[in-house]
Amino acid sequence: MLFFILLGIAMQQPAFAFVGVNAATRPTLMQERIDARLTMHPTLVPTINHIRLTQIQAHAAAMIDERITSLSTLLSSINNDARLSSDEKTSFTNDIQTTIVNLQVLKTKIQNDTDAPTALSDGQSIVTSFHVYAIFEPKERLLIIVDNLLGFVNRMSVLLPQLQSLNGPSSTTADLNTKITDAITKLQNDQTTLHDISVTETIPAAQITLSSVNQDLTAVRQDILAMQIDLRTINASLNIKIKNVITPTITP
Repeated sequence: MLFFILLGIAMQQPAFAFVGVNAATRPTLMQERIDARLTMHPTLVPTINHIRLTQIQAHAAAMIDERITSLSTLLSSINNDARLSSDEKTSFTNDIQTTIVNLQVLKTKIQNDTDAPTALSDGQSIVTSFHVYAIFEPKERLLIIVDNLLGFVNRMSVLLPQLQSLNGPSSTTADLNTKITDAITKLQNDQTTLHDISVTETIPAAQITLSSVNQDLTAVRQDILAMQIDLRTINASLNIKIKNVITPTITP
């Protein structure tokens, strides 16, 4: 609508107004004529400003609604994750709900702004102050993975002494212990690192940290695969021992 208003103003000029004018200077001359017309018709200025304000508010509302929908989907996924403890779910829920509430507060402020520059500045903070897609959601999703893997490895650490007491192969149980210790150290460090990431920090710095955590998770998954191999080796060894006890070799 704003384009057609300004175009209509410009079209009121004679058709020969730009004849012989260098093409490079035509946009400047066009703007000058528009400004002149706005000066002659000051009632157009409030109308144009109101249109721009309305457009900014509508766009900002759509951006915020998209982010709230995405966060709500993430929240639903967390609540349906059976591997997370109730305390972990509560922690994630609090973080996400806080962000949703802050976005809703910002949306209300933008809708109540009375001038376009203020609304535009507030609208820009949707990206600069929240970083929902670039930082917050990746951070939360990685924390979920870290918590789930840490829960599995901790269960392995509880199982290890029982395997050692059954006199499984010492080299295999030692390797299993090394893998468990390494995985727990990485995951606990990553957990702390992710909690320390602020959604207001620069995106490049946060992405470097997120990338580092992803590399650790790749290494931990390799450790877990190695643990599973160790468990199969120990299980096979114990089965042989059990069979020898149940069916001892008979010497003629």
